Amino acid sequence: IQDGINAVAAGGTVLVAPGDFVTTNPLVIDKPLTLLGAGRGQTRHTLDATLTRGAVSGIEISRLGLGEQVVVGGMTVQVLPPTGSATGITVSN
Repeated sequence: IQDGINAVAAGGTVLVAPGDFVTTNPLVIDKPLTLLGAGRGQTRHTLDATLTRGAVSGIEISRLGLGEQVVVGGMTVQVLPPTGSATGITVSN
């Protein structure tokens, strides 16, 4: 999924196939785009928090300009095992 995010032009769409995608790093989005899975429960992105170095978000969105948007849909985002500070998606400047 991250390779698709890195490759897509600003404003483009990354289509994610059905399946389970487990990563040890959050997906990082730093440009406007649409991230679209096959449907809730069909496309699942899981951050394995047991192997991370302090990361507790499945997707991190940052460094967007005024009026720029990121749309995430059609997928389940989770952090496992859950921790008190775990979030599916974090947005920051």
